[in-house]
Amino acid sequence: MAFITRDQFLAADDLPTVEVPLPKAYGEGAVMLLRTLTGTERAKLENRYTGEAARSDTGGFRAAILAAVCVEENGELMFTQEDAAALLEKNAATLETIVTAASELCGFTKKDVDELAKNSEDSP
Repeated sequence: MAFITRDQFLAADDLPTVEVPLPKAYGEGAVMLLRTLTGTERAKLENRYTGEAARSDTGGFRAAILAAVCVEENGELMFTQEDAAALLEKNAATLETIVTAASELCGFTKKDVDELAKNSEDSP
């Protein structure tokens, strides 16, 4: 067994990315690149979609997670949280495919996603 040091842990490049294949409507062979969330990013997302915070957000959890994990080839975020409404106008099946991949990448269980999405959808 090899124990890791503090410096090794903090220096590790542990923010993996995955490519999610998209339907032909986006172009032949098109993929969406997703980067996992940091602990801070995940906590902010969870806090935004629990309790009273969820009631004031009209974008929805699924759009928020897409904005938080979809990246360009250079690693920069593709969308902003202000893009939530536009994201929700895209094909629901495609969005769900990307959200499912993002959830798996970020360690959200289906129960986590459903609960956070429910909190968001219960908003007035």
